[in-house]
Amino acid sequence: MSLDLVRMRLLQPIDWGVFESLVCEVLLNDDLPALRKLGGVADDGADAVQESFFDSETIETTVVQVTSEVSQSAKFNRTVDRLKETKTEFDRLVVVFRQPVESKVRKLIQASAKQAGFTVDIRDESYLVAQLAKHKTVFQRYFGTTGDQLKALLDEGDPLELASEDTQRAVLASIGTYVCSPARQFVRRTLYDNTVLAAVASHA
Repeated sequence: MSLDLVRMRLLQPIDWGVFESLVCEVLLNDDLPALRKLGGVADDGADAVQESFFDSETIETTVVQVTSEVSQSAKFNRTVDRLKETKTEFDRLVVVFRQPVESKVRKLIQASAKQAGFTVDIRDESYLVAQLAKHKTVFQRYFGTTGDQLKALLDEGDPLELASEDTQRAVLASIGTYVCSPARQFVRRTLYDNTVLAAVASHA
């Protein structure tokens, strides 16, 4: 399964309930085989939970929160506050962000969790892409087969058809030069300039 295809599909709009179910299934197929998805809109800070029994007396509770919020640190803090309000006991918090998480944000969240006395496991777009590419049956169940994806892609209108012939030639020439030219390093520095010039020329 192509990583680019999976990434492209995840970037497209998707019903939030469907996305939560998708993430939970990904986790079930990875390292949380006993995960239970929690229903309802008011999730009390948890979208799913797993209780792991290590012996007759030791239980580790993992709480999962799935989110597409861009303010990732703020979302983490609100989740922890909500778990405290509802007196939810847990040892590990798995937060699955739909978008990539920058290293600076990741370190801030990890430091906050350490101070609060629990383990946080941060997963983001790269994790979802890798898991869906590995478990293609899960991807196909939610998004269709590769053939379905290709058909949908080909059914979409070609944006170049809306541009003038001069613009089409300029864009294709820029792409060809970028890929094929021995002087690729130089072309990379001027590619955006060429694109801007092509756009200006089309309106001249």
